[in-house]
Amino acid sequence: MARWTNLLTVIAVAALVAIGCSGGGGNPVTPTADYDLTSESIPAGLSNTQLWGYYDIFVDTENETVEVIPNRQVMYTVNVVRFINELPSNLNIKVLNVVPGHNYVDIDIDVTIKHPFLGLPQFNGYDVRGVFVGDAYGALDYNSSLAYPRFGTEQYMLDDPLNNDGGGPDGYTRWYNPTEFTTEGMFGYTPGVFQSQDFDGDATLCPYRYFADGLSAHEDAWEFLTSTGKNGVFSVYAQNTRNYYIRFPDTLGVQFGYAIVADWEGPDVHPSNAAEAVVCRVVDNSNVHYPDTGGDYGYLNLDISLF
Repeated sequence: MARWTNLLTVIAVAALVAIGCSGGGGNPVTPTADYDLTSESIPAGLSNTQLWGYYDIFVDTENETVEVIPNRQVMYTVNVVRFINELPSNLNIKVLNVVPGHNYVDIDIDVTIKHPFLGLPQFNGYDVRGVFVGDAYGALDYNSSLAYPRFGTEQYMLDDPLNNDGGGPDGYTRWYNPTEFTTEGMFGYTPGVFQSQDFDGDATLCPYRYFADGLSAHEDAWEFLTSTGKNGVFSVYAQNTRNYYIRFPDTLGVQFGYAIVADWEGPDVHPSNAAEAVVCRVVDNSNVHYPDTGGDYGYLNLDISLF
């Protein structure tokens, strides 16, 4: 009986924590507090409720036990668009090529981000990702909240089909999409000064390009990180450029939004990398066949590596 009483106490505490962290729009991953980073200091404590972590809680009623598994800490993954907006020259978009096609137009661009806190090394960022936000076709089967773009119908990032020199996604992220992160600021989606006016893309799983010191515009992020063993720092003295190749269907036009996601834990915590994998490598060794006559056959064989 004592153990079961303790179990109920744990559940009650977990429920109270969830309620306490859900302020500000009801979204558990967008804390209400929105404070300014200044050159003087970062507040040691915050007066408003903040989310400290994401956890899965499994209750085994038969054995009267509870298992609490942390998914990740989320407080220090931030959207820095608000700081870029204050000085728009910190973001530069250069159009390299426009390729019209049947019912679409491809746009090849270089995006350059300059660190907004020049000369303040305590604000070095890590695992910086320039997230492209567009519309979504549908949701993944295992999670209806994960809405993704489909090739041919929505705005879609892909490798340059003409020059074969990159431009496609380094990965996909859920961080700071406008559908789920509705409170503007460091912990929510903030419209950028260069995004399409009044555009709110409904994709929640969005492609990104990875930015880091020493990573060139067209370079493969996986090769860069695995060969150098670096932490993917974006230093305050740097400006870094990555290439994007984006296909815009005629039915939607050139409409887009963006977020700039960075990880930072504090002035004395370096490096401060993301808890999740930021790039991956997939090698397809499959021999699956789908003949027109039916009778599909073969093996799906993928080698998947995460960094």
